[in-house]
Amino acid sequence: MPIKIPNELPARATLEAEGVMLMREADAVRQDIRPMRIGLLNLMPNKIRTETQFARLLGSTPLQVELTLVKMTNHVARNTPSDHIISFYRDFEDIRAEKFDGFIVTGAPVETIPFEPDDPGVFDPGPMVDPDQAQPGPFAIGPHERPYGVNRPL
Repeated sequence: MPIKIPNELPARATLEAEGVMLMREADAVRQDIRPMRIGLLNLMPNKIRTETQFARLLGSTPLQVELTLVKMTNHVARNTPSDHIISFYRDFEDIRAEKFDGFIVTGAPVETIPFEPDDPGVFDPGPMVDPDQAQPGPFAIGPHERPYGVNRPL
């Protein structure tokens, strides 16, 4: 089934050239079926490339999909033209009460951020626990209980 994306989204030309089934917004309105609504909170710097990749994947499903592009309300994208964000993205605060069948949150490329493991402000694992001295927690298995899926005599 096709994926419904905005008619002017730059990804449309790429996906059409690849043979991905796309639906125009006007055609989607006349359909008698409810599309699967997917929100995409795109945190990646190259938003256009990322939205194209997700639209390609979602467009290959047997379901009709409506993709909503979402941005954090107060975030200003540095690597994507602001007119693209204004035209195609909705603020998270505006959509947070809407119902979606799925919601994808992309990651940020943290591998490009400088990291110094000796900096205690970056990563502090807290006190280490000796496994032999650990106390059972509230979900510990008692002497007459079996872990899920274990079939052995008590």
